[in-house]
Amino acid sequence: MDNTGGWNFYVGSNYESKGQWTASDRDYFFGEITPYYPADIAREMIMEKGIERYSDYSLKMFITHIANKMSVLFANEGNAIYDIRYCLGINNESALYLICSGIVSLYFALIAFGSLFSCIFKRKDDEVILLLRLLLLGFTAAFVLVEVMNRYTFIMYPVLIIITALFVDDWKELYRILKEYSRRETKLYADKS
Repeated sequence: MDNTGGWNFYVGSNYESKGQWTASDRDYFFGEITPYYPADIAREMIMEKGIERYSDYSLKMFITHIANKMSVLFANEGNAIYDIRYCLGINNESALYLICSGIVSLYFALIAFGSLFSCIFKRKDDEVILLLRLLLLGFTAAFVLVEVMNRYTFIMYPVLIIITALFVDDWKELYRILKEYSRRETKLYADKS
């Protein structure tokens, strides 16, 4: 057995680092625990230390910690666009980087707005949207108590693309319905006069 579960929980409980890896956590775990204890005992000890950290939080601190972790998970720095800039040799001040970064931010806003919109505008295949929403919610919830890094969002990009495509399709369908309604109203008005 390895210590991954305990380690991720312990690191995720670090309020100061917003649940991200730190050298002090590493030094404590790999310097003071793992050299002296078998893996299963080390995992239990580090889990207890994580529980101890979380139990010291007030409700306000816990909510702030979760919000900070989500800001790390969905931050611009470290996401796909940020990493792609290294491959393409784009610097932070360039217009291309600002455009790409803006697109990523707009993308998450579109997802949030699209989710609200699709609650109002029912689709025939609501089960698919529900499944995708639950997948996104479950993915986000998985990082509430454990270590968080925004590179972990890479696996969610296909789901986000599918959700966005469904919302765009919803908008297209709504536009078609409104256009048809307008056409009927115009024809009805013309027939009366």
